[in-house]
Amino acid sequence: MFRLQILVIVILLACSSILSAEASMKLFDFESDTDLSVWTMRSPAQDTLKLSSKCATSGSHSLEFFTPSWKAGMENWPAFQGVPSIKDWNGFDRLVVDITNPGLDTLPLGMFISDSKPEFRNGLRHDFMLPARSIRRCIVDISKMPNAVDRSDISIVHFFMNCPAADTRVYIDNITLLRSGESLPDEPAALLSAETSFLGSRMEDARYAADKCKSLLGKAEDSRLTILTKELDLIQKSDNSNLDKLIHASDRVDVITGQLNRLLSLLTLRDSLKKLDIPTDTMLVGLASSAEKVLPRDVP
Repeated sequence: MFRLQILVIVILLACSSILSAEASMKLFDFESDTDLSVWTMRSPAQDTLKLSSKCATSGSHSLEFFTPSWKAGMENWPAFQGVPSIKDWNGFDRLVVDITNPGLDTLPLGMFISDSKPEFRNGLRHDFMLPARSIRRCIVDISKMPNAVDRSDISIVHFFMNCPAADTRVYIDNITLLRSGESLPDEPAALLSAETSFLGSRMEDARYAADKCKSLLGKAEDSRLTILTKELDLIQKSDNSNLDKLIHASDRVDVITGQLNRLLSLLTLRDSLKKLDIPTDTMLVGLASSAEKVLPRDVP
């Protein structure tokens, strides 16, 4: 009897493991021309869509979309879309997609998910804001699908952007459906490796700005530079062993780089004024963005 109970428990655990493994559903993995064949572009004359060996987070390939910088007369809304092999999304509450933005600017990227009705824009919309030089595991809450969408007939996954100011390249991979209560898939080594590389590029930019500041200071010291440089040292030595920690470190390095560049602007100005023999000890200098109105206090 005891052996029978153990056997039943083992069988139940095995069944549970199988069900768990089958709970998530991979929609697109982009490993073959067959995967690519269900994807189309809005403007094939100006854009490209292909499999790529770069930025793959599952398998050895990703989907690469490229669109040139927008000019008058070009398509305002570059877009690409795929037809999922699994149409019945009942029971799933999240869509996971790995997106890489290798560019030097933040990339706004939109998504629509809808059924086979002609107007897909009535479907679920989700907007991504992808930092420059980043890879992100993005979670889309599909439980918020509009009631008008037939969840048993999901027929389009549509990505789009608006009038990109520069040549834009984006990589998509590992699009997966998750059921309610199911944990996120493990972070693949390729994803961590890519974000680690992006963090390294950010650190190089920050160190370059810090070195420029040091060069302008000469033998003098600046407490602001000292503080920012020490923080960079701490980030470089910190435990960045998972994606959340890497993203936090990258975000912080971006902030530090911005602060270093502002300090560099001030030091450059001071150096230029010194060369012109213009005294700076009674001068007040402030920084403002192009969107801010800077006027004397008595001017309305």
